[in-house]
Amino acid sequence: MRYFYLLFFAAIMSAFAGCTFAPPVEDISEVGLAGNTGLLSASYSISLRADGTAFCDCSFYDLKEDDKPKYEYPEFCGELYRNNASAFVKNGASLQGNFSGVISKEQFERLAQLVHKNGFFALKDEYIEEGVRDAPPTSTTVIYGGKTKTVSDNTSKGGEKLSEIKTAIYETAQETKWEIERK
Repeated sequence: MRYFYLLFFAAIMSAFAGCTFAPPVEDISEVGLAGNTGLLSASYSISLRADGTAFCDCSFYDLKEDDKPKYEYPEFCGELYRNNASAFVKNGASLQGNFSGVISKEQFERLAQLVHKNGFFALKDEYIEEGVRDAPPTSTTVIYGGKTKTVSDNTSKGGEKLSEIKTAIYETAQETKWEIERK
């Protein structure tokens, strides 16, 4: 009988060995995406929260002599720059803009559901291919129950599910009406 219990316990443990923790969808309080364009010409950070608040920071590092960006990429930041050039402040060798916005409860719930459905919490923390200079990493971050999980990916090695999450965050940010954040 003791042998049976040991076999049963071993079977249960091996069944759970491959399982990963996934918090309930309602515990997800924030999703975010951050990246840069490579060769440090621009960077961005997007945070979308369950309470409906949204924040975005865009920085351009490769400036022309007139302190305007040489390249307005990523496109999302380029659009913010073209529509709000006066909101960008020169800070040393960079041009920075900080924005806030509002997203709907439904937008956030769609993102949280997608994060959960696509197995974000089962992903490795990094999918980085070293030596690839023209593919800088993006970081996808989810805050849940006071904890944070971030997954970095530079060549889509994180797979289709991670790419789908990143695209959904980016598209939600593009749909957001951004206002200049006054400091």
